[in-house]
Amino acid sequence: MADVMIQALSWHRFNISRFSVSPDLVGITHSFNFRDRKVEIRLPALETNNDGSLRKDKIECYSWKNRDGNLIPLKYHVYCIDVTIGVPDQLAIPEEALKVPPKREELFTPSQKELLDQLVGSHAELAAQAIEYWLRVIRWKSHIGYIGQPRLVNHASGWRAYLQEVSNGHSFWAETAVLVVEREDPVTQEHWLATQLALTAGVKPPIWFSFLFNAEHQLENSDRTGAVLSMAIAFEAMIRTLITRDLASGTVVDPMVLEIIDNANLRSILNRLKKMKFWSAAWDKHADFSLFHQLMNARDRIMHSADTVAVLDKDWAKILGCITSFAYFLDEA
Repeated sequence: MADVMIQALSWHRFNISRFSVSPDLVGITHSFNFRDRKVEIRLPALETNNDGSLRKDKIECYSWKNRDGNLIPLKYHVYCIDVTIGVPDQLAIPEEALKVPPKREELFTPSQKELLDQLVGSHAELAAQAIEYWLRVIRWKSHIGYIGQPRLVNHASGWRAYLQEVSNGHSFWAETAVLVVEREDPVTQEHWLATQLALTAGVKPPIWFSFLFNAEHQLENSDRTGAVLSMAIAFEAMIRTLITRDLASGTVVDPMVLEIIDNANLRSILNRLKKMKFWSAAWDKHADFSLFHQLMNARDRIMHSADTVAVLDKDWAKILGCITSFAYFLDEA
């Protein structure tokens, strides 16, 4: 049986939650290099069923506006994403394999089967890593930290609660049904282009954004202690990076000096931050030191005394918003 040389790619599909896009992103792609492979991430296009109706299993419109009696789509839920990864070298495969359904093992030699199994396995792992990197970048560039994050509580079971009589299990009272409309911001064309620029450049989001987005997810799921610790890690990483990079810019600094600063008490640094030469009124607009200290106080009580009561009496959503604003200003500055 004759072999032919072909150029190949691997195809992978990932389900995704809490991901909305504007209409101009339907069917669009991101292309970038990842670990020496060409990766393409594609959003679903609109498809129709046999009766002409729109399919809703991959992408679905959930927000419209009425214009002269016509419904104009505004937002689409995206339920899955396709990833393709290019195979750098050509493959020798039986010509007949291009004419029949996949994995007709009798057409391939043992060495070919071993090679293809190794290839598809390694690419499956690579695709998972690529989608995770892509998620970090698109969350960073869109400022939407919950993309791809599952919702764990808030009536996640889908069942109402009941009061029942013990002896016979008869339900005599039911929880009042409440319609909850969740906020879901769409990724826009501007976000998509900014993400493509970062992917093309191979830029990794600063590590503190991962912790800030984790904190947002934890707050949504009523894990205040976890949210405080995630915010504190993000904040400390920002402050120490800000100081060490400023010291190292434009001059030669002994590594020991940077190590000393990296191990210095964060409070000492925070209390002297405004004395740094780069500080200006623009930084003041994005820095609320009162909220910063509230965060660090709660963090210290949790870490030093296992006191989780400290997380109950603060508006952590407000504090998270303040720290996130500071993070994006730092990112731009």
